[in-house]
Order: sequence, then C-alpha cells, then structure tokens
Amino acid sequence: MCLEFVKKFCRCGLQAKEVQCRKVFTCETKCKNLKDCLKHPCNRKCCEGNCPPCEKPCGRTLKCGNHKCSSVCHRGECYPCNLTDVVYCRCRGTSVTVPCGRKKRTRPPKCSLPCKIRPNCHHEKREKHNCHFDSCPPCEQICNKTLLCSHKCPSPCHSGVLVMVEGQRGAMPWEQTNPHLMRKSLPCPDCVVPVSVTCPGEHETSDWPCYAARGGGCGRSCGRVLKCGNHKCFLPCHLVENASDGLSAGSNCLSCENECQKERPEGCTHKCPNPCHSEDCPPCKQMLRVKCLCGLNQPYVVCSEWTSATDKTGLESCGNQCPKNYPCGHRCRANCHAGECLNPELCQKKVKIFCNCKRIK
Repeated sequence: MCLEFVKKFCRCGLQAKEVQCRKVFTCETKCKNLKDCLKHPCNRKCCEGNCPPCEKPCGRTLKCGNHKCSSVCHRGECYPCNLTDVVYCRCRGTSVTVPCGRKKRTRPPKCSLPCKIRPNCHHEKREKHNCHFDSCPPCEQICNKTLLCSHKCPSPCHSGVLVMVEGQRGAMPWEQTNPHLMRKSLPCPDCVVPVSVTCPGEHETSDWPCYAARGGGCGRSCGRVLKCGNHKCFLPCHLVENASDGLSAGSNCLSCENECQKERPEGCTHKCPNPCHSEDCPPCKQMLRVKCLCGLNQPYVVCSEWTSATDKTGLESCGNQCPKNYPCGHRCRANCHAGECLNPELCQKKVKIFCNCKRIK
C-alpha cells in the first residue's frame, strides 16, 4: 500500500486535497443536478454526473382528484386512477360502480325498492312509493284520529304539513328573519258527521253536523198540557222536568193563571171563583134575590140551589101567609103560593050570621 500523500481531486472535480495515495477523496458537496424525472435534485454527495434514477414516489394528484400517483417519480402524465367508486341510491339497496372521480357526475341509480324513510306524521307507514332522493310526497292517507266526539277524522292527513311561517321582526335589521317553511301539525277540522238531534221538547228530530249538534230548541212553543187540562205551556221549546208522561207539563212549565172558562149551569150568570181547573166547578154560592110567589117579598136563594132545582116553587115562596082573600072575604090561610088560592070552601073562619028577623046572631 502506498502511504505517500498526493493531491487528489474529488469525483465531482470541485475540490482538491492531499490525501494518502491509497485513499479515494470525496467531498461533501451535494449534487444540484435534477434526476431523470426532472423534478427532484440528485442531492448525492460528490456526484460524478451519472445521477441515479429517481426512486421517490410520484405523489401527484391524479385526474380523479381523490388519490395521488403511487408510481416511482416519472416524466409525463400519470396513469389514470385504477380505483372505483360505488354510487348508491338513497336506501343503499341499489348501486352502480363507476371509475374513481366520476362519482359526483354520475346520477344515482333508479331503485325499485320501496322507500324506507319513516313518516313524519302520526301514521305508522307511508303510502307505498319507490326509493328516491327528493322529499317524500305529502301523506294523503285518511287522518283517522279519534275526535273528542268519538268519531274518526275523515280528512286527509294534516299532522305533518309544510306551512309558510312569516318572518319575525327583530330590534335590528340583521335580526329580522325571512318567511320560511315549517312542518306543523294542524288541528283536525270540525266533525261534520250527521248526527240525529232531538229538540229538548221532543217535537222533532233532525240531522245536524256533529260539531253543531248542541240540542237547542226548535223554536216551537212547548205545547205540554198544563195541570188545568184546558191550556198548554207556551214557553219556547225547553227540557221538561218531572213530567208524568210525554204529553203532560213538567215542574218547570208554566202554571195556568187564567180564569175558569168552563160553561156555567143554565141560569147561572156568575163566574167560577177558582182559577182554571180540570175538575167540575164547585157549586155557585152566590145569593140570588127572587120575587116570591105572593109578590110581597124578595127572598135570597143560593144560586146553585136555584139552578139545580127542578121545582122552584118551594124556593120562590117567602114562607109568609098568602095575602090574598078567599071569595068569602077571609084571608087565605096557606103560605105564599102561586096561582089561585086552593079550597076556598074550606075556610074555617067564624062569621056572625043573623036570622031573618035579625034578632039572633
């Protein structure tokens, strides 16, 4: 081995140094030349000019925009991405495979499977329709909720309806909100199921919409027969309480305040003193002044006795002695009577009789 020191140049020829003859001198200067990829510098120390091929990965973004080139660094364009993407329908039950990078430009495949999106109303299931990407069509099923009246709501579903909500004014202009759609549950409309309603007085029965079936009066008068049996209650149609049957008046009907209008017995000109009643009128207690048979007195007679008597002779007699005289000149001994005095020949009155010579009487 030669141990002599000689001046040697490095391999790249940039530096010189005295070293032992047997040693190879290399400098620490890094090569600035580009490798064959024309992208990365050689960076090898004391390079002779024969730079090795680039071994770094390419790393450029492929045309797909999602991945980078994994090949060794090279010139020119990269090979297309060899990966694939899967485009699904909304329910992910149907899919199509497309080259990487074309997913955004590929329309989702049509799916014939039923939509699986849960309903946003009170129904358990949506109406059958195929899988889709847009909003589900509005629910057109019958609402069928049980109303307070126990009927079922017959209207189309209204528990998940999009309603335009007006914007709210704020204190400042930037706090004001614009009108927007909001999903709301609307109340069920009034029930219009026909319901048979009988008026309180039971005069008529008619069909009314359920929401308006309140059982109001029909506008007629009550018409129940009052206790007097002669007149009827004329209050507007009302609910009758404590009635014995369907025709009689109840405790809340009018009480008859009319005078008795029953026909009076023949000959009686007085009114019945009792208010209107159903039973027979009581006997008239009015006193009549009648002229007696003898024509001297006017005795009083109870009206009912006078009108009910078939023979009024006894009532017309004043009871005093008849003021008439018999043909004999004596007073009739009978009590007050009608017509001629009876049996004048039976006069018992004593009279003075003279003989023809008038000496003896």
